[in-house]
Amino acid sequence: MKAIHTAPERKWTVADLAVEAAASRSLLDGRFRNVLGLSPIRYVNEWRMRVAQDLLATTEVTVAAIARRVGYDSEEAFSRAFKRAHGQSPSLWRAGHSAIWSSESAPAMRPATQQPR
Repeated sequence: MKAIHTAPERKWTVADLAVEAAASRSLLDGRFRNVLGLSPIRYVNEWRMRVAQDLLATTEVTVAAIARRVGYDSEEAFSRAFKRAHGQSPSLWRAGHSAIWSSESAPAMRPATQQPR
């Protein structure tokens, strides 16, 4: 998970993650499903959305830049994925949320770049 948290923009595959974890793909998949209840790729996608939420709530970075930061090649693809996950576009979500989202989030739910020191 550290690799995912460190580089959410990377085009992760299960094979890439297995190499990072020094495990077989099937062992890695089983671990993720047993511990998190998610496949590795689903976890990657959910983590990307958490990072995107944090950036939307706490910065003025453009949606296009956030899309690239979390691994999407286009703003449109990111916006579709975000809307699928949250029911509204990134811009609308941002308008309804403030920096309070990040400060009230449990530390475990914050992207690694936002962990308190």
